[in-house]
Amino acid sequence: MLKIAICDDDPVHSKIIQEELKKNLEIKYNVTEFFSGKTFLNSIEQTGCSYDLIFMDIELGDDLISGISVAKKVTELDPNVQIIFI
Repeated sequence: MLKIAICDDDPVHSKIIQEELKKNLEIKYNVTEFFSGKTFLNSIEQTGCSYDLIFMDIELGDDLISGISVAKKVTELDPNVQIIFI
């Protein structure tokens, strides 16, 4: 099963991504949403990065941390994870 994370501060964008995944993916997958870069980093620092694919917002709004900064930290933990910037 493909494990997917969506890190986007806008729930509407997250929903759109999930709808597109549902229309286009033919394999089983599981999606976890994060609406804050800090929350996402805390999660993977505690449990490890168990995701195969991450959809990452470049600008995370009021989070004061960019998606690019989050992605750098994520790839330090797991250099094999695939990140798609949105």
